[in-house]
Amino acid sequence: MFLLRIARPLGSFSPVPLRLSKPSVWTRTKMTGPHFYSGSGDNLTQDAFLEGLRPSSKRLLLVGENHMDPEAHALELDILKWVHSECGKGGRKLALSLEFYDRQAQPVMNEYLGDFLSEETFLSDANAPGNASDYQPLINYCKEFQLPVIAANCPRRYTSMVSKYGRNKLSELVQACPSSSAFLPPIPYEGASEKYKANFIEIMRSIGNNNARVPTSMLDAQSLWDATMAHSLAQGLDFCDVIIHVTGFFHIKQGLGILEHLNKYLSHPVESVSVVIMPEEDPSQFKPGDHEQMGDFVVLTDLNQI
Repeated sequence: MFLLRIARPLGSFSPVPLRLSKPSVWTRTKMTGPHFYSGSGDNLTQDAFLEGLRPSSKRLLLVGENHMDPEAHALELDILKWVHSECGKGGRKLALSLEFYDRQAQPVMNEYLGDFLSEETFLSDANAPGNASDYQPLINYCKEFQLPVIAANCPRRYTSMVSKYGRNKLSELVQACPSSSAFLPPIPYEGASEKYKANFIEIMRSIGNNNARVPTSMLDAQSLWDATMAHSLAQGLDFCDVIIHVTGFFHIKQGLGILEHLNKYLSHPVESVSVVIMPEEDPSQFKPGDHEQMGDFVVLTDLNQI
């Protein structure tokens, strides 16, 4: 687990205002596919896993997924329902945060949650991802129970800009176009750590790129996503008690990525917990070299379901 620091007021990011959310009664969804583990590899029951996510003191729950994993998406909805139910018992305000929607979509998200838009219009105007149907159950649950949803990422045009021209280009941008800063973390943002860089090179090799010299601009673009999501979470902690953030597991594994940037935007201790969900050929086999300390909790799902 990680102790984070509570946010300073930053930027003009404005998620949907909190309303009194409807209470939720959680009904346990029995899952036979995923296998649940502690970060060190101890086998856990589903109930013990969920108990470890109890939001008694934890304010930030980071859930890392393979974006194409249907078991991960089903588990995320179950986690959202359970944490919402637990938050309701203590009168704590919960928000959901999503990697796949960017800050430019926040007004559209707010309008949809407020029941001013049809789902079709929302998906069109929010520039929804190609697998939007995987995340719509989460958003619709939040709509039903009047929970805020944070569109946490930056628009892709900025990562493309960094990939092409380098991250210093953003300093020129916000100076010439100050309104752009609403969609970005504080500029300049920090680059990738050495450990993060090593992990990124490993990912590149796994997809066939054996060039050990990863261009700095590629890493800087990746770090821009991490920094923006971290900044969005820091701001979100100003208006709610607990946030569940759903993202790709690379952005949170081993405490890197988002968590590295987050402390730069926080000032008081905040407890977080990370869950890394990984598809494997045999999810009953926890491999220390591959899975240990990927997160506070590791969930292995069936690769054959993808």
